[in-house]
Amino acid sequence: MNNLYNFRDIGGIRTAEGTEVRTGLLYRSDELTKLKRHDIDTLLHLNIKTVLDLRTVNEVNLRPDDLSDNHQINVIHIPFTYDQKELGLKRFLWYLITKSNKFSFSDMIKNYYQAIAFDNTEQVHQVFEVISEKTNLPALIHCVSGKDRTGFITAIIYKLLKVPERLILKDYLCSNKNIKPELDKFIRYTRWTNLFQFSPQRVYAMLAQPEYLNFVFREIERRYKSIDQYLVKGCKVEYEQINQLKKILLS
Repeated sequence: MNNLYNFRDIGGIRTAEGTEVRTGLLYRSDELTKLKRHDIDTLLHLNIKTVLDLRTVNEVNLRPDDLSDNHQINVIHIPFTYDQKELGLKRFLWYLITKSNKFSFSDMIKNYYQAIAFDNTEQVHQVFEVISEKTNLPALIHCVSGKDRTGFITAIIYKLLKVPERLILKDYLCSNKNIKPELDKFIRYTRWTNLFQFSPQRVYAMLAQPEYLNFVFREIERRYKSIDQYLVKGCKVEYEQINQLKKILLS
């Protein structure tokens, strides 16, 4: 996909029980804001019926997607919210140039993942409500970079399907390879505009890290014991929807 740098099918992965996640049903990507005609044709060729946009209202308003006039694809906006004062651009730029060692970027991202998981349970419910209905598939799930919010949703789908954690992490970290060329462009531009006041290594801390996903998994287990109970008790997903999703996605 020429203008989607983090697009991929989440299928084709083996589970711990010997089954396989079906291909051609669920896809993940970065935001759909730079699509050309041939990119949209590719989405239509893949028969994608539904797009789940996890970006905030502000993100959508600033960078609307290129599918608004395409009636063959149903775009559903499910905004995953977070503390934008804590994770906004000003905060990030301050982190890049600060000389203070008191600020922990790792802790900030862990708090972000905790907010994704526990402050957006209604949004998780809506995602599972959509993807457990076969008539909505194939579907594409995306946020801005397709790394954190989309990465979390993909990871809990895999967890629900009993995909081994090493394979969940492998898919999660695949975003780093896909995002790095875009991040390198950002580094070159931002270093010039900020007179080389920060180290590129601080920007690379933005990439997916195993500790972030492991942290939120352990916190889910601490609070709910299992991913199934997190979805049922925490997110109010129906058992019927969970069983239906398993039937749809597993072969």
